[in-house]
Amino acid sequence: MTPDRLEELIRTGDGAALAKEVASLTESERRALRPRVRALRPASAAWLESRDLPALALLACGTAKDAAAMWVRDDFAVHAARILSDRRPRWLPAWLEGKFYRDIVGLSWEVVDTLVREGACPRPRSEAFVHYFALIHGPGWRRKDTERRIQRRMWAYPEWIDEVWRFFEVDTQAFTHYGWVPALVDLAAEDRIDRQRLLDGCLRGLSSGFKVTTLSGYADLHEQLKPTPAEIDARHDVYLDLLAVRTPRVMAFAMREVRKLERTGRLDMQAFLRAAPRLFFQQTKGTCVAALSLLRRALKREPDLAAVARPALAAALKHEHRDVQGLAVTICRATSDLADTAWLEEHATDMPASLRVDPAPSAPESAAPDSAELATRALALAPRWREFAGVDASLRALAGGPFPPPLSFRTLEVPLLTGIAPVEPITTLDELIETTAQAVETVSNADEVERVLDGICRFCAARPADFETKTAPLRKRILTIKTSETGRGLLTTEGMSAIAAVLRAWLAPEIDFEADWGWAVPLLGERMGEMIGWVQRRQPRPLLAAPTHAGGWIDAAVLVERLRESDGDPESADFKQALLRLAPDGWTAARAVAAKLDGPGGEALREALAKDDTRGGSGTRAWHLKPGTSRFRDEIYRWVRMSIEKRRTLYPHMPWALGWIASAQPADLDDVLAHGAKNIAGRRNHTASSMEPTHACVDLIAPSDRDWGDLAWLVACLSLTGRDADAKGVAIDVFLDAVDDGRCHPEPFGRMLARLAPHGWLKPGRLAKALEEIAAASPLHELVVANTIEDSLANLDPGPGLPRGTLHVLGLLRELLIGLACPVGQSARGVLDAVRGSSKTASLSRALLDHDPAGPSARCQTALAQLALGRIERAGRWSLSDA
Repeated sequence: MTPDRLEELIRTGDGAALAKEVASLTESERRALRPRVRALRPASAAWLESRDLPALALLACGTAKDAAAMWVRDDFAVHAARILSDRRPRWLPAWLEGKFYRDIVGLSWEVVDTLVREGACPRPRSEAFVHYFALIHGPGWRRKDTERRIQRRMWAYPEWIDEVWRFFEVDTQAFTHYGWVPALVDLAAEDRIDRQRLLDGCLRGLSSGFKVTTLSGYADLHEQLKPTPAEIDARHDVYLDLLAVRTPRVMAFAMREVRKLERTGRLDMQAFLRAAPRLFFQQTKGTCVAALSLLRRALKREPDLAAVARPALAAALKHEHRDVQGLAVTICRATSDLADTAWLEEHATDMPASLRVDPAPSAPESAAPDSAELATRALALAPRWREFAGVDASLRALAGGPFPPPLSFRTLEVPLLTGIAPVEPITTLDELIETTAQAVETVSNADEVERVLDGICRFCAARPADFETKTAPLRKRILTIKTSETGRGLLTTEGMSAIAAVLRAWLAPEIDFEADWGWAVPLLGERMGEMIGWVQRRQPRPLLAAPTHAGGWIDAAVLVERLRESDGDPESADFKQALLRLAPDGWTAARAVAAKLDGPGGEALREALAKDDTRGGSGTRAWHLKPGTSRFRDEIYRWVRMSIEKRRTLYPHMPWALGWIASAQPADLDDVLAHGAKNIAGRRNHTASSMEPTHACVDLIAPSDRDWGDLAWLVACLSLTGRDADAKGVAIDVFLDAVDDGRCHPEPFGRMLARLAPHGWLKPGRLAKALEEIAAASPLHELVVANTIEDSLANLDPGPGLPRGTLHVLGLLRELLIGLACPVGQSARGVLDAVRGSSKTASLSRALLDHDPAGPSARCQTALAQLALGRIERAGRWSLSDA
């Protein structure tokens, strides 16, 4: 065949004629025709599709690399199969396997069937082929007649039906997405496939350890096959073995089949009791309750089984769910051979207080601080800090007074630098290069960003002889990195082009680029623009706004020294940013030194430091820019305010980026917290996401001297009760610390929960689990959580009644009050007394009202002593600033 003849066949569009004429060509003749075929391909990628004759001709003449890029769909599948079967190149088996791995939807079934049936390729045995086989015959999302389509395919290709058995050996989506379950049920009913083998395959697959969705598919197929009692009885031991598979879906399936065996009287009860302890290692409640119910019925019929049942009951007593523990205790107390209080207490180490004979906690309590010692330490504190930290109120509570009120300090009223880690600046060029290289790949926190920017501005003129060699890898990385990369570094966050521009101005000043500052806080963008100018002109200078402490704060004394060594233009964004980051510590000493500064910068700084008694509406100082002008806060808020309409503005993909935005004005986080609460609320039923890391907003309220307003409480409570494990974990850690340092108080905590509960923002089950985890930390945490629940009940609107699911929270409250030996507070009793009926919620309400201990336990006194100690330690830390 000549190249002209081949081109003529291609242009006619007759695939059958093309396949017929190339059938007899040798490999050398085919290679000679390849250049002409490649010259005919269009410039677009459309030539790769099977409906184009150049692609079909390339299968006949091309190399393995040419064929690898092709999709062989249904349009020309018959011709493609004929061409490949006639040619039979050496690369054909590898090409076919490669299609199973890479282009599973771009390979027609007719091609595979023809090549295998005619002996051009061996029968595929790879796992990728099993995925392909499951998909190609039953794409459930594409066709409405999937079930019948699979059956027709199996009728048409009976020699392939044995591939079905590999669905039980390979983790595929055959039984979950591709419609094979009803098709196999019908094929088994038609005796076209072995029913018993299907049942055994399902049970074998359930112990395979595949994905949960795949295991669910096996269970669904088994259930739809509707095994008879005889078939279930024949697999008795297999069902008991499946109880050991630590997958809740499999355990629940096995338990259902075991109950069927029990109903028909075919269950070997001793074998079940020996297998039952493994059930209680999983967290779900339903399967465990079903197992205990079966066990209780067995013990009523055969009390002699008590000895065999002990291991299962001991495991149930350690289960994390209170209902499982309660049912296990009930069974033990109702069985004479198991009603041994000592045995119960020995095995129920985590048993709730309401189920114990002795409600006192079994774990030894830590020694409570001595009241006299606490009072002595309190007298040594300055009265001002003692009042701000609420020390006297906590001592009165320890002496029998009411629970102390919330702390009333504000962030800008206390020496907050005493509780914040300092930020060390970069000191050498080598350290700058190393730190920048690491930050390009991953940034641990926003302070690292400021360290890098400050280092670049101070060392931008340093160009030693080996500078190009040392920075070449970093320069290449900065110039080639893509914002779509899934890293967590400086340049991989969408919208961080301003930071990228500073780095490029340092390492690649000869390249023109445009930086977009509009998305972020305008003041930060304006400041980046100033840095670019300094770096491009190689004018080294330390940044006035470089933080001295974590969170973006600047020590006033350090800022005065920086201003002494620079011109300090009050119109520059760097100067404005520095004033917004001023920490409230040491202003008196800083004012004395600032009085000696000359120029407009010194005058503006003195004016800012003179206004320490003027507060903004949200706790931010209302500084003046210069004498005679409007307040500084009003003057520069137009640079700082963030747009509510731009969601990405306040919610970038990297956690550190949100912290960097918040550091623009660390004294006032209202805008950031408002947007954070909006996004957390929107994702309250979503799991953790690297694209929308909601935990970053919770980190902002963690510092111990950050006062919590309504927005902070909103962020904390929404995070605590959402499905996002990252945000929930951070929120629990924050609450644990906040209880210790006194910021987490039942009154605002309960009030916020009560505001959220009626509108569906809280899931009581999730809330109860989170509060239980917080309460487990110490007696103080137990007391705060118990009082929080009571305050939330007291603040609920009594009209609609208790929100659905409140029983989870009431159960936790009952356990805490029994352990603390405290009655329900008067504020909550009215709400509980209004609950009527025979529901679990009503029963818990009555149990709470009936709980009337003689007096607070030693555990409660320990909690109050811990509360006083935490407040004294806070006031003592603040007192260090006086020295």
